[in-house]
Amino acid sequence: MPKYPFALEFTVSEKRLIALKNFINNGVLESDLFIAFPDSGTKYFIRIFPNGDANWSAKFDAVFVKSTGWGATCCTTDELFDSSKNFIADGKLIVKIEGIFKIENPEATRKILKPKRKLHLQDLWKSGFEDFTIDADGKELQVHKNVLAAVSPVFNAMFKPHTKEAIESKVVIPDFSYDIVEKALKDCYHHNILTDLSTDESSLLLKFADKYNITILKDNIEEYLADKLSVSNLCEISNCVIEGNALKLQNKRMGFLTKCLTMKYAIKNLEILDHMFLVAAITNSSYHQSQTL
Repeated sequence: MPKYPFALEFTVSEKRLIALKNFINNGVLESDLFIAFPDSGTKYFIRIFPNGDANWSAKFDAVFVKSTGWGATCCTTDELFDSSKNFIADGKLIVKIEGIFKIENPEATRKILKPKRKLHLQDLWKSGFEDFTIDADGKELQVHKNVLAAVSPVFNAMFKPHTKEAIESKVVIPDFSYDIVEKALKDCYHHNILTDLSTDESSLLLKFADKYNITILKDNIEEYLADKLSVSNLCEISNCVIEGNALKLQNKRMGFLTKCLTMKYAIKNLEILDHMFLVAAITNSSYHQSQTL
């Protein structure tokens, strides 16, 4: 079950609290909204009811199945403004909240309800009737134009009439090895290539997917690397994000690094991470601050 620590500090001026002290319609003060975890529409905030029914703390668990709030009563209105209680100091009330969001297997639900793949092309691989040749490392792969045109706008453009590739029914790919090209094309035919891929292979496949705009290949590699993220390979996988323009994986690694920093896990080779990315993760793992003065 994925876990995402969070922390928020909300500062409210005493004059704003006094303004709502005798409000008959249950007035409320709200902090800013913050994203609960990367690549998510889930947000959280603090809401204070100063007319509801110095040191106070409470712990509780809540399961959110819809958009709703949850909280606890810390004091009465009179106690809030009682100077001996020390809830308000130097004209301000400061509320801090720390917690952990847990998600119950969202990926499994998405894959069951919204399968990415509806076609079964595995049997077409090397089945005959191929009408296009790809040359890599001096070795040739026979493929079907229709398959590549369906998954890649770049290949689709090659097959237009009067292009060099269409006339010769062949293209040379000089910047990727035969092994990487074969793996990438097999994925286009819906073969499972995600078995013990090295980080280097994954990086090259992401670059191939980015160059030829093969969304399904990029999605598969990004999910594969996201599932492999650990404190020992985070920095290594981060290089794949930059080289392969892997935006979805970018969000995953940000969430993972933020969690590691919050939980104070030791991260291998942290010094090689991109500086701006590291700064953003440190910011995310720190207290968010919101003020109503």
